[in-house]
Amino acid sequence: MTDEDAAIDSTLLDYEVINLIAFHVDLRKRRIIKEEESDSILSALCSYLGKKIRVDPEEEDIHAYLENRIREAIGKSAENLRLFLSRNEQSQCNLRSFYVEHLLGLAETLLKGSKELRNISISSEGKIPGFTHWRQAMPIAISTYYDYISRILLDLSKDAFLLIKKFRNFSPFGMGSGFGSFSPVSFDDIARDLGFENGPGNPVAASFYRGIDDLEVLSLISRIMAFYSRICADLIIYSSGSNPGLILPAGFLTGSSLMPNKHNPDFLEMVQGYASQIIADSVAISGIITNRNTGYHREFQISKDKAVRDLLLIENIAGYMLQLLVEMKFDPVRSSSCIENGSYSSYKAYKTFEKTGKWKHSYKLVGGAVRSGELFSEYEPVAYHSVSLHEITEYESQISAIKNEWFGPRNRLIEYAKSSLANHE
Repeated sequence: MTDEDAAIDSTLLDYEVINLIAFHVDLRKRRIIKEEESDSILSALCSYLGKKIRVDPEEEDIHAYLENRIREAIGKSAENLRLFLSRNEQSQCNLRSFYVEHLLGLAETLLKGSKELRNISISSEGKIPGFTHWRQAMPIAISTYYDYISRILLDLSKDAFLLIKKFRNFSPFGMGSGFGSFSPVSFDDIARDLGFENGPGNPVAASFYRGIDDLEVLSLISRIMAFYSRICADLIIYSSGSNPGLILPAGFLTGSSLMPNKHNPDFLEMVQGYASQIIADSVAISGIITNRNTGYHREFQISKDKAVRDLLLIENIAGYMLQLLVEMKFDPVRSSSCIENGSYSSYKAYKTFEKTGKWKHSYKLVGGAVRSGELFSEYEPVAYHSVSLHEITEYESQISAIKNEWFGPRNRLIEYAKSSLANHE
């Protein structure tokens, strides 16, 4: 293992443990191994739930780490810890479980952001310049800008939700090394105990998604980061200059090492840098999983490491972006004063058309007026509100339902395993 590989595998311990608990509970129900052996294994596994560990790079992976610790604890009883199991099916089940849980957290953060920014939008007044080609365009209402952020965050949260539903469709447990399993357990029952809807079905089809799952996660978070990156560019522009219309929270700015009273938007720039890194990782994963025959390949570990690392990264970024977006303040007076005279030319052309009835002629007249320095009357842009409280509330209930469908079976599984051991004692 590389150091990064070991660090990533260390985050997967809980998923490794609970998947093995589900497997051994089913073995226990079917009396496939001796009860005392089952007791030893389940007891040892339960003792590792919630532990923070660090896998030694000298050990091959999280499977070897856990197997070594269980063997040290219970001796010969550990021989059947992985009865008929392949590391491939365990790894893929660990990853799907990790992705479901962390995407749920990400979806909730995005949805919370959508709700809070919708509320800010409703109470916002004033206007800011729009931009195209890095040049000022038509002005927009500040409330419209907040609603825009709210809308995209809601849409991205829905995208995360759809991916969660896809990952929950089947558990890879039971596909063996990708070509089936000799195990006498019911992998459909195990899947439901783990919060999945089905067992693996066709094992070859199930194994195909190793690597593809990583790519789908990166595709989603690349879109999220592309959005954050564009927002960051906006906020850098709006907060620039000697009399900026946007005041950023002090905690997201750093001072200059040379220029007194200069405040740099380092956080926003770092988010843009991480956006580039994550999008590059998405491209890298596409290359890693392409031109391989059907089946597992060792380099899929590299795609796993990138996807897990970047998902953990964006969880942090999403939390800080939410804080920044809620705490930043537009000054309506300053924002309005930043709007250039030419930004009102489209409205002037429209009003001229109302008199002449000739658009091209009106457009030409106003263009000349801009060049001659004529000052145009300001106007208040329309305030658009696309996100309703009903839409957010309805979606909150869907996320709550899927959390219950996921965590409920897992909690009951752990309770069953622990109560079985207690009853036997």
